[in-house]
Amino acid sequence: MSLYNWVNDRINLDKAIKFATKKQVPVFYGSVWYYLGGVSLFLFVVQVVTGILLILYYQPGASTAYESVKFIVTKVEFGWLIREIHAWSANLFVLFVFLHMFTVFFAKAYRKPRE
Repeated sequence: MSLYNWVNDRINLDKAIKFATKKQVPVFYGSVWYYLGGVSLFLFVVQVVTGILLILYYQPGASTAYESVKFIVTKVEFGWLIREIHAWSANLFVLFVFLHMFTVFFAKAYRKPRE
């Protein structure tokens, strides 16, 4: 008995596979433009993970915010790296979301059957 059959008996993958094979993909499949949505999702996940790590040490407030950021950058191990990854991924996330939106608009991927 194969692994596929074992999983298929429990989850019934045949319906999902049948549904996925009927889906149409854009003409530019396999090019850089096709992956912009996935890159945006990845950068969002990076934002969530690094944001959770930063919130462990950050203290909001008029008198404590600067000191907590200074503490993160200087005292926390790899805190400077997590903060820079968070900042860079935020900027790249905005860029890739706009590129993805323009790609969807110009490729007319919002029309049937992909609405």
